[in-house]
Amino acid sequence: MTLMPNIFVFLVQPPISSKRKPTKAVINPIMLAIYTPMSIYLLFRFIKEFYIGIIMPIFARTKLVMEEFCITLRPRLDFTYTGPNPQKAYQKLMDILITNIAVPRENIQEKDFRWDRGGEEEKFSSGLEVLKDYDKFSYMQMTISIKGTIKPSKEFGKEGSVSVTIEGLVRTEYPQDTPWERSFIYEVVRMLYHSLFYKEQRKRYTEICRDQMLTVQNELKSFFNLLPKMGG
Repeated sequence: MTLMPNIFVFLVQPPISSKRKPTKAVINPIMLAIYTPMSIYLLFRFIKEFYIGIIMPIFARTKLVMEEFCITLRPRLDFTYTGPNPQKAYQKLMDILITNIAVPRENIQEKDFRWDRGGEEEKFSSGLEVLKDYDKFSYMQMTISIKGTIKPSKEFGKEGSVSVTIEGLVRTEYPQDTPWERSFIYEVVRMLYHSLFYKEQRKRYTEICRDQMLTVQNELKSFFNLLPKMGG
């Protein structure tokens, strides 16, 4: 609202004379050449961001996504076990995620579960996709893959080996669904907020994610008695 009066001050200027009073206003051609394209551009942005955005329904959700691995140098943790009952690693992982990491059961999705009983040695594999919300913008995504083999054992019932790989990242999503969220002003405010405040918060989330990955690994090691003994 304050832009238009300033434009007209420059567009319409009376001729300056030291001898007589100005009689009529004249158009300043330089200011007209500068401000006319700017006015057209601002009008076009207004129509695009607000009028079209309100009239036309938005079906596709758009987001600005930033993601960062929880462990930077080596983004995944590996665990290998050979001994009695390696197939129990799957259920133990579920217990760790729900109890120790406090992930809701509905946020754990099983992928590509396979169990091959065709040979003398049984083979199994599975994958887990885990999501844990940190706040309204950021969440942890942990991917766990499990592969193993088992065979009958007179002493333990079953014995074999299992390998577990854990990867984690922190993902931040800024929604861009509404005309306001796609506007230039909103983007400037979002960038300032992220740089001044939220950047450090994401760094803390990355550290929390790293600790949670290590918790999963260490709890699994403890379950199979693989943690080194402390003290003498």
